[in-house]
Amino acid sequence: MMRILVLLLLLFTVSVERSFAQSDTPPSPSSNGLFSCKPGPWGDLDYYYVHLEAPDHIVDLVAAPSSRTSWFFPGKTLEEVKAILTTALITREEQEAMLEEALQFQLNPPYRIFPPTEIVERMNPLSRQALYRELRPWSENRFFHRPVIIETGNVESWFADSGLSAETISRIARMTYRIGDSLAFSDVSAILSRISTDHEEREFLKALTRTRSLVLRLKVSQESDFESLKNYWSVGKKSKDILPFFESISQTPDRETIDVIHLLPPTPRKYLNTFPPLSLGIEGQFPGSLWTTMNFFRYSPLIDFDDPEYSKAFVRKFYETAEQPYQFGDIILINDPVSGRTSHTCNYVADDIVYTKNGRSILKPFVFMKLSDMLSLYSTEARPAIEVWRARE
Repeated sequence: MMRILVLLLLLFTVSVERSFAQSDTPPSPSSNGLFSCKPGPWGDLDYYYVHLEAPDHIVDLVAAPSSRTSWFFPGKTLEEVKAILTTALITREEQEAMLEEALQFQLNPPYRIFPPTEIVERMNPLSRQALYRELRPWSENRFFHRPVIIETGNVESWFADSGLSAETISRIARMTYRIGDSLAFSDVSAILSRISTDHEEREFLKALTRTRSLVLRLKVSQESDFESLKNYWSVGKKSKDILPFFESISQTPDRETIDVIHLLPPTPRKYLNTFPPLSLGIEGQFPGSLWTTMNFFRYSPLIDFDDPEYSKAFVRKFYETAEQPYQFGDIILINDPVSGRTSHTCNYVADDIVYTKNGRSILKPFVFMKLSDMLSLYSTEARPAIEVWRARE
């Protein structure tokens, strides 16, 4: 019986992945930078991208990283560390120089190496990818554990209008590497060691918080099926507070374009495209994806949803696996394909667009994303598996 249940779950996961994979080919924008969604019960939707950066008062709260690169190897012997460095094509002479400097600070395991910036800059993308894969599991390796993801896949366009010099952007581009489908950057300390002014250092640290979101718009006219639209966006009247709004626009004679933020439940409506206020961290930590997802339909958010065990018990009791067509607000679980552990959650909005917060940090805003971009963020060596859940009637 257990084997049958496991097989059914695997088949469900594969079918969900396949259905979303159809959206992996990005749509082309129109001449004014607008992208069109596929038609569906959500109506006639289009969107455009915006880039968000943390405001100054939040950036000021975060300690600047060291300008000295550090590689931490917990649980590794000296021979294992040397083998990892050799795999990354770092020469024996460079290894001896790094280890000699490292042993001045840390004579015993776990070993921490302080490579010169010149060596970090010389590494090729494949060497960088191999080495940083070894550093990634340990939270002490801050930007290797949680690298900066270049969501556009292009460094120049990602940091355009960021205030960074062309030389700094070029240095960043040379030090990027691949994690699954994503373009990643981890060598924050190496860049800081090359920046010579306080102004550009501040611009660089602020640019590291850059996140892409999208502004989603619903186009309506007298020909729109308002009953269908009301049913979809109110989730069959579970979110009844938007119904008067639809009644109003259905009586407007001219064609209207509505920002979908007005159709969201109160909590995501309040936080979309913003960084978390300090008040959300009053209990000692800021909300992550689980809090964001589970409070989607709640007028007053519950802090209990920060507890994974509480949330799991809540889902088991009040939710069930969902089949297509997916509904506004459905919960999407992104799971590690090897361990099966849930690494992230988000809410389905429409087409392949989701609502999410990517991590607990105060530097991570609440955003709309394409699900394909979301999966790239959480890819490692294999594409994540996903499940979809819906509140029981």
